[in-house]
Amino acid sequence: MASEMMKIHPAAAALADKATHEEIIKLLFQITKDLETIKKRVAAIEKQDDTPEL
Repeated sequence: MASEMMKIHPAAAALADKATHEEIIKLLFQITKDLETIKKRVAAIEKQDDTPEL
């Protein structure tokens, strides 16, 4: 997912519409934060001994 998101950033920079560009950058940042939260939660679950592998 992260590698695909990295492809969006340069494409957003090429947009002529500044408002759209700014909104996309803001949303990409939010998605990145959300993905990091998910990764942390999954890592915490994986550390538990009684949880089967995901």
